[in-house]
Amino acid sequence: MFVEKICFHVEGMSCGGCEKRIENALSKMESVSEVHANHESGEVVVSVSSLEVKDALAQKMEDLGYEVQK
Repeated sequence: MFVEKICFHVEGMSCGGCEKRIENALSKMESVSEVHANHESGEVVVSVSSLEVKDALAQKMEDLGYEVQK
């Protein structure tokens, strides 16, 4: 199975709760196998089986109230 990592720079994460909120939401999405969010660095790294979900991942984080840097 092909796995690619996508790194997002996300503003608005301020604590471990924010990390868990993003990790839980993204891990339920199709093609996602692993999610690691870090509020200190502002990074969210997502392991996916298809790069086609990149825009959907960014949109999901924005729907949660975070700003994804493009």
